[in-house]
Amino acid sequence: MSRILLICLIFPLAAVYADTIKLKTGEVLQGRVTASSADSVTFEVQFSPTIVEQQIYARADIANLAVEADDEIAYAKIRDIRTPETALNPKVCQALLDNDLAPFLKQFPASARVVDVQQQVKSIQDDLLRLKRGDVKVFGTWYDHAAFDAEKYQIEAATVLEEMKQEIAAKNFPSAMNSFDLLLRSYQNSAAYVEALPLARKAIVSLEQQLNFEIGNLPDTKAQRQANLDRTPVEDRPPIQRAIDAENARAVATALLAQKNNQRFFTIFPFDEQGLQAMQAAVQQIETQLKDVDAKKLAEGARLVRQANEELATHQISEAETTIAQLKATWQEYEGLARMEQRLQAEKTANADSAARANTPALPQ
Repeated sequence: MSRILLICLIFPLAAVYADTIKLKTGEVLQGRVTASSADSVTFEVQFSPTIVEQQIYARADIANLAVEADDEIAYAKIRDIRTPETALNPKVCQALLDNDLAPFLKQFPASARVVDVQQQVKSIQDDLLRLKRGDVKVFGTWYDHAAFDAEKYQIEAATVLEEMKQEIAAKNFPSAMNSFDLLLRSYQNSAAYVEALPLARKAIVSLEQQLNFEIGNLPDTKAQRQANLDRTPVEDRPPIQRAIDAENARAVATALLAQKNNQRFFTIFPFDEQGLQAMQAAVQQIETQLKDVDAKKLAEGARLVRQANEELATHQISEAETTIAQLKATWQEYEGLARMEQRLQAEKTANADSAARANTPALPQ
């Protein structure tokens, strides 16, 4: 028999479940052993994204118990760590080395996985050196610092996308929408814009919820602020009134600064009716624009861009030629299409020259 304890969490469990219990009934369970004694084993399983189930099994009921080593559990968390598809700043790679890979090597120096992690470290260190000398990686393709001007459009778009991701992670949805708005206005023919589309749709939902909540509560917010002022003795009201006036002024100044910077979204002030409604209207305008966007077609175009870049990088000329033809038919507006065709032609020319040299008879000595 087992005893069960459910523990509710406010965040998803990050543990890796790799231990296995096989009961004498034939049932097999995967989870994590958190405690054991001569008589019982406490086993933890994920009941739901926010609930952990602690199950206690008698040793007499267990046919087999397989506990994975701590280093294997730790390795499972970092085994897929690589330089991101888009890397523009050396700090990205340095953080992976310092925060993820180095701690494993320090904690498990005798692990059989050390060689694997060292290979990851070497790969990321090589990428770190490229980033430090000015190269950038955009959607899986490395661009030499000398080629920055040619790829400026795509690189700038990728930079805006990275900012948008950071803002969403920080739940700063007004700033995230400013980033997307910039992509929408200036970089629609970039791969970054395509990747930003699903992120923007989620950010729109979150921002709309915030704005609707504040607008719905606006009368109560204003009434509460006035009630707090009214309850204050008359002689103590002037500094409070000055603080309220300063707060109102900050809201107006924030909106004006955003307008000056050609930004439609700014810090939410719950009492700023004009600002809240302006942002609500801006969200609705963007939603209207996105209704006409063929997201599936653009996603397929972005996939073909990545595939063609990979094929060109590995000198798969015939495959790249086919992929680029598909890209041209799917997303002809892609800003980097002409340069991609130039790269293909250069590969074909280099391949032809190499073949010609190989077929040229050597001169007699």
